[in-house]
Amino acid sequence: MLTKDQIVACFQELNIVASDTVLDKCLEICLKYNIEAEDFCDQWYAFTASHLNGAAPTVEYLEKLERKEFQKNKDQTPYKKLASTPASASTSYKLDESTEDNSMVVSYTATTPKRPRNQDHQTVAKTTNVIHTTAEIHSIDNSNAPSHSQSEKYKQRSDSGSVQCRYGPPSGNFQREKDYPVVVKNANEERSLGTNFKYMYEVMGKKAMCLNNMTQWLGHAILDKHHLVLTEGTLKSHLGDMVTYGRIVSDSDGKINAQSILLEGSIETNLGSTVQLNLNKVPKFSLFPGQVVAVQGNNPNSNQIQIVVASGPYTLQNSLTYEPLKDLLKYVSEYKPHVLILVGPFLEKNHECIHNGGLTQTFDTFFEGLVENIMNFVKDTSIQIVIVSSQNDAHHHPVYPTPPYSTRDKYANLTFAPDPCMINVNGLVIGATSADILFHMSHFETYQDKQPAGPVDRMGRLASHLLNQHSFYPLYPPHKGICLDHELFEQYGVMECKPHILILPSNLRHFIKNIEDCLVINPERLTKGYVAGTFARISVDPGSSQSVCNRSVCEIVLLAFSVLYFVNADEINSLVFKYKYRNVRNCQKLDDELRPFYRENLLESPLYLIFLIFLGIVLILLLLGIIKGLIGLVYIKVGQFGLGLLVDLPKPLDSYQEKEIKYRTVIYDVGGWPVHPDTKERTVRVLTKKTEFCLNTIFFIAYPLALILQLCALCCCIKNYSENDESCVKSINVIKFNEGIAKQDRYQTPGQKIDMYKENDAKEDADTKYVINMMKQSQISLQKNI
Repeated sequence: MLTKDQIVACFQELNIVASDTVLDKCLEICLKYNIEAEDFCDQWYAFTASHLNGAAPTVEYLEKLERKEFQKNKDQTPYKKLASTPASASTSYKLDESTEDNSMVVSYTATTPKRPRNQDHQTVAKTTNVIHTTAEIHSIDNSNAPSHSQSEKYKQRSDSGSVQCRYGPPSGNFQREKDYPVVVKNANEERSLGTNFKYMYEVMGKKAMCLNNMTQWLGHAILDKHHLVLTEGTLKSHLGDMVTYGRIVSDSDGKINAQSILLEGSIETNLGSTVQLNLNKVPKFSLFPGQVVAVQGNNPNSNQIQIVVASGPYTLQNSLTYEPLKDLLKYVSEYKPHVLILVGPFLEKNHECIHNGGLTQTFDTFFEGLVENIMNFVKDTSIQIVIVSSQNDAHHHPVYPTPPYSTRDKYANLTFAPDPCMINVNGLVIGATSADILFHMSHFETYQDKQPAGPVDRMGRLASHLLNQHSFYPLYPPHKGICLDHELFEQYGVMECKPHILILPSNLRHFIKNIEDCLVINPERLTKGYVAGTFARISVDPGSSQSVCNRSVCEIVLLAFSVLYFVNADEINSLVFKYKYRNVRNCQKLDDELRPFYRENLLESPLYLIFLIFLGIVLILLLLGIIKGLIGLVYIKVGQFGLGLLVDLPKPLDSYQEKEIKYRTVIYDVGGWPVHPDTKERTVRVLTKKTEFCLNTIFFIAYPLALILQLCALCCCIKNYSENDESCVKSINVIKFNEGIAKQDRYQTPGQKIDMYKENDAKEDADTKYVINMMKQSQISLQKNI
């Protein structure tokens, strides 16, 4: 019976977290249309990718899926029945229950079958009964030879007929005593060389095959003679004690020595490749180039190896700044692994900036610049970079298997590998492919287990198919996004040997599994659309065991992200995300930063960031000022608070601003502020509403500036006053001092003047002169009127 837990498990493999309501709807659809959990989740993944841009499942979206897919095809396409639903005998077939178990148990014992060799060479290779004979050499008197005069030295020889060397007892008789017939013929009439033959008509392929057949025939003969068992696998894939055979070759011309000896394997043992032989512990040997030997020894891996693996895309879907790649390279520069494996794509053909025409240079030039910047990050290190190609790159060949990339610049520590590929790192064989075979195969695989022993490991089951089929892409027909070339795939798409580590990047959830003594890793992608992705780091300890799973440590590391700012549409037309590591602490600052890969990006400048912060603060202060102005339209005291520092207040009014007292005489208090004619309080407006609102809008920006200027002026006044300068005293506003004292004494009657002059005050004399002068002018005016 289908349960929600099965649906949850399938959704987790697709990195989808669903609520209980959504799960109930999913269960309802599965039961209604007799669909298994895996098939339903695959159907949803395809539907949301093509119609909803990868949106998470909701009840509304599930109903839309049901209408468009299940109800429409209910009477047309029969879906896979649930395990509890009996299937029709005419449309189903029974699988051998032991098929999968046997395929998972059978060891990886054979290499990929080869094409049949030439029949003549096969006959040589399969010959088991070879008779080795020694022919006696007799001196023949050639009576037909021309007569020559013998030299004097020959005539005068004194040792004629003497025995020079003897083997066997001295009683031997070398004179024929009886006559009987003697038959002389070729030891093998079928294989004897006749007079009608061709020679010196060889091509390299036939020559190599001949050498391989002879090496293989003689190698097995030596193993059988010494009762040795050939170790399974190839030299480049096996670690630890082993027995093999091969042909001795030299790494240079001339006489070989102990340091120049190489062992060239046959196609069976090492695919024709060579390995270095270390003979330091061999007390006695006699070797020459071309000699076929059997070797019993150890293929060690004596050092710990650190590897970092990441798979593209390496930039966000709407940006070409490659921030995630830059952060990955920062991590690599700090931790310095021995090998960095970067699996494509690097410039994805479906990228938004490519479709929008945002790239201002050719694809090849862009990629070469990207590789140059990657190598600049590791130029002062001994890190080996391996870049695996991808058919999804815009600048590369859209075919699988995909040939390796190529650039005009060459780097000593950079290796371009095809897709798929087998990489040998000090005897550690790593297989990798950029094709998402796990995701493609999950759409078509059918599985049944009537008696499950435990939880179903779907990812492990899918990955095991690649090892059992000896193929990087065993699915046929291939997925519609794979442009498979069958001739190339026959040569380069198969696994000649089982790798120690198999890298299978996929959109499915990441995992690390030990499958048939092979460490299978899905690091996912470094970026997933607009968010951060993951990468893998591997540490392999030294050891002599064939399996590296028990001495390896692997982790999937997550990149964290945060939104920094919005980008101008003319620059990138998207959001730019700034990535920072969650796992790496105290990262050192690098001198060589990755240059921007998309035009001239001003957003990377710290000055621009400071400008954005300043602009944000100004907008916040303006917003606060608008709020103060709106409140001030209702509450006068709030609106007029602090405005006296911005403008010269109080000011005389021609009339009140309020309608009910507009035509009444304006009355002022002791401070010169207009007051209400009835209550004698400052409840009337000094400024118009428009003027007051505008001042309040810039209040939180202008008020701090005005306050700073006021404090500076006060400091200057204090300094000038201490030096007996009267300019500061003359600038004091007497009315404001009167106002301040009036606030302290609430019972002060309106209009009462407070003497603020001090002894010997210069302003007092000036005011006295002014009053006397005004009185004189009044007297003159009165006299004229009289």
